[in-house]
Amino acid sequence: MQQFEHGEAKDVTWVVTNQTTPWVVVVMQNDLCEEMPVRLVIDNRMIAPTLPADSFNTFVIPPAP
Repeated sequence: MQQFEHGEAKDVTWVVTNQTTPWVVVVMQNDLCEEMPVRLVIDNRMIAPTLPADSFNTFVIPPAP
């Protein structure tokens, strides 16, 4: 379900607001002292952000159309 190019996410949190609008909130931490490119795959959708060094990052994925 989730893929990471380099390293592994230590904290990943999934939150679904309700059953009629399944928005997904993902929180990732990069505790390295360098940027970390990651890939997040949910169903048939993918995002591939680069997490800044020493950071927490929040991604909100809306429901599929």
